[in-house]
Amino acid sequence: NAEIEVKQGQIELRRAEANANRMVLKAPIDGMVVMQNMFRGSEFDQVKVGDQLFPGFPFMQIVDPRSMVVNANVNQVDVERMRIGMKATVKFDAFPDLVLPAKVYAIGTVAKSSRYRPDWIKEMAVVLKLEHIDPRVIPDLSVSVDVVVDSEDDTTIVPREAVQYMKA
Repeated sequence: NAEIEVKQGQIELRRAEANANRMVLKAPIDGMVVMQNMFRGSEFDQVKVGDQLFPGFPFMQIVDPRSMVVNANVNQVDVERMRIGMKATVKFDAFPDLVLPAKVYAIGTVAKSSRYRPDWIKEMAVVLKLEHIDPRVIPDLSVSVDVVVDSEDDTTIVPREAVQYMKA
């Protein structure tokens, strides 16, 4: 009986080890793990231990901190003048003194409705790649982006409020 129980225990141990090995995820690249958000009841929160996940549900992402991008949504009217390779500056809400150069890396092809604007105002996805990295930059920071769509040399710039039209 003791030998049978030992063999059953060994079988159970191998089964438990195999199940544990199935739970290990190995990333094909080095990087930082970023947990994704999901709806939990009526709240939108980060995926946590004990949450129920379904096949195909993206619950985490591996990010290479040496090559960061900004995923932005741009009004469909403004995106018409944008081109891949245009220069931009990225300002970080968390670090007001931090301004990094970037370039337009990709422009979406399908307009989508915004959560914050009326349905008839569409947005396009735009990806900008940061040209320099700062150690303070981590995934999911909120930023604002200024894209240079046109520039001129040897010109004078004045605030719009300073320009007045007068009828003669």
